[in-house]
Amino acid sequence: MSPDVSTTSLSALADGTDDNSQFDTFKQRKTAFLECVRSFNFKPKRGIKQLIQQGFIPDDKPESIAKFLLENDSLSKAGIGEYLGEGDQQNIDIMHAFVDFMDFKDKSFLGALRFYLEHFRLPGESQKIDRFMLKFAEKYVTDNPDTVFANAEAVYILSYSRHQ
Repeated sequence: MSPDVSTTSLSALADGTDDNSQFDTFKQRKTAFLECVRSFNFKPKRGIKQLIQQGFIPDDKPESIAKFLLENDSLSKAGIGEYLGEGDQQNIDIMHAFVDFMDFKDKSFLGALRFYLEHFRLPGESQKIDRFMLKFAEKYVTDNPDTVFANAEAVYILSYSRHQ
């Protein structure tokens, strides 16, 4: 749930200083948020556009969108994978920011791969999977410079083969 909808408004309600108009505003924001989530789960690009327009995502910067996708459990994992897997440069930049927010430090290869794949569902197209695995390999090696892997290419080959 968005910070706009939950913590700020709920604390005002809990201390009794809220009135009916604030409660109605909170209810409207929650309804708008849930509608945006439904839209995202059906058509991710449209949902992201609505989430930005409604102010749940502060702007259209890749980092803002990636952070939102990573932190919201109500979004469809398949929708996240579909959105991040798109081949246009904006979606690729968002996918890279999404992965860069993850921390693979001191995780085993399999532990890091499991952690990575818990956050979205890989799309079915091999070219999209390839982009996801390339970015994972790069980030894993960056976070674990003393790994047993010689380079990111070795991580990529193993992670791609683990997917198959």
